[in-house]
Amino acid sequence: MAPHPILLAPPIVLLTMAVVFGDAHRRELPVRTKAAWTLGVGTLSLTGFVVVFAFDSALYRQYLLLLGKPLVVRTPYELLVWLLTVGTAFSALGCFVYAIGTRVRAGRTT
Repeated sequence: MAPHPILLAPPIVLLTMAVVFGDAHRRELPVRTKAAWTLGVGTLSLTGFVVVFAFDSALYRQYLLLLGKPLVVRTPYELLVWLLTVGTAFSALGCFVYAIGTRVRAGRTT
């Protein structure tokens, strides 16, 4: 039996937030900036998992149409992989925006 997908979202969101906070702390960013980026990236990461739950069938149908595959019944493992793929993609996007955003802003102030 596949683990329930909602159990995998919090550890990934917390790990993403820890990575952002750790990097911001290492770079000695101001406390408000650290908190804002950490919460922003965590919110974006959590949004990725919520989007999959809310729009699961519509998103998956469009994905299959894009690939030209027939619409078939999914196994629990396919659902789990789908959730992890979209949620992790949102987490990676948040980290990428953080990395670019903080460096561009730091470049302007110096």
